[in-house]
Amino acid sequence: FDDGQKYRAVFESANDVILLIDKKGKIIDVNKRLKKISGYQQKELIGKNITALAGMMTEKSFAQVSSNFLKRVFGVNMPPYEVEMIKKNGESIIVEISAQPLKKNDKIIGDLVILRDVTERKKVEEALKTSEQNFRNLMDNSTMGIRIRDADEYVVYCNQALLDMFGYKNIDEL
Repeated sequence: FDDGQKYRAVFESANDVILLIDKKGKIIDVNKRLKKISGYQQKELIGKNITALAGMMTEKSFAQVSSNFLKRVFGVNMPPYEVEMIKKNGESIIVEISAQPLKKNDKIIGDLVILRDVTERKKVEEALKTSEQNFRNLMDNSTMGIRIRDADEYVVYCNQALLDMFGYKNIDEL
C-alpha cells in the first residue's frame, strides 16, 4: 500500500462521517458513511461550500457549525459538541461533531470534521434520567423509611421518612 491507499482505506472504513474542508469552506472530501447516516450522497457535498450543510441541519445547528468552523480555521480548538441533523428522509438525528484544524507547515489549511450519530445514545441517556427521577420520586415520597448502604455499610441514601422515624435531621446523623 502506498500512503494514498492507506489513507483512503482508513477514511472509507470509518464508522463515522469524515469531512475534509479547506480553509475557505470548500468540502474537499467526505467518506461513504455519509449516505448510511444521513441518506445524502458524497457527490451532494464534495466540491461545495459548507453552506451546503445548511439543508442538512436545523438553522440553529448550522449557525453553530459555521461559527465553530471559523473559530477553528483561525486556530481556536473547539471541544466536541452536538447538533441536530436532518436526514434526507426528513428524520431528525443528533450528531456529535469533533473537529481539528488541518495544518501544513504549521499553517492552518482547513478542517477535519468527524460526525458521529449519537441519537440512540441520547435516547438511552434520557430513558435512564427518567428512570432515575422516577426512582427518586418513589423513594422520597414513600411513607416507609428507606436507606441504601454501600459495601462498607456506609449509608449513601435515606429518605425523609426514615429520618423522621428516628428523629434525625440529615443523613450525616445516621
